[in-house]
Amino acid sequence: MRYHHIVWTSLKEYIPRVARAWLYALVVGGVGGGVGLVLDVLPGFDMPLWAWALVVGLALGTAQFRAFHEVRLERDTFIPEKTRPDMEAHNVCRYIKDEAAWGKGKDELDTLRELRQAALNGDVWIWGRHYTGGIDFDADKPLVRIEPDYWRDHGFEEVAIFAPPEEVKGTNMTRDEVLGRPELLYNDLQMNERQVCRRWPK
Repeated sequence: MRYHHIVWTSLKEYIPRVARAWLYALVVGGVGGGVGLVLDVLPGFDMPLWAWALVVGLALGTAQFRAFHEVRLERDTFIPEKTRPDMEAHNVCRYIKDEAAWGKGKDELDTLRELRQAALNGDVWIWGRHYTGGIDFDADKPLVRIEPDYWRDHGFEEVAIFAPPEEVKGTNMTRDEVLGRPELLYNDLQMNERQVCRRWPK
């Protein structure tokens, strides 16, 4: 029973990806196959049926391959050894607000709430260095991935995140929303650009 449930779950994801995401391939194949069947019965038309079947097969094969390719990219986006921080958080926030489709009409607070919720849900990962005080980040401290549950009680320093680029580096940091515990803060926040663009496309 458990096996059948797993298969059904896979089919529910597989079928929409092939049929909806790559509809153009199915339409091309279906039209080609349909035309082939019609023309095959017309007198004087000698193009073999296998040629039209090949069109259908290639379209279906393309749809399935591209669906697999999409799944693989999503999987690789969340494999630790393949995902590294390469985009500073202030650039992420500006991208979400100014370039991503989601950001149209949104302000800075909306953007930070959206980013915090996505981090809490585990939709994106955020890295940072433990904050030790002062306005400069401690480059000797390692950059660590912050656990999703951290964002339940923590947010972002709005003024720091949206400060001019030349002022951001040391104050690009988190904020404790509950008790103001400085020992639990991070700065030099960074993210993975591929995760960001997949979560908030243009």
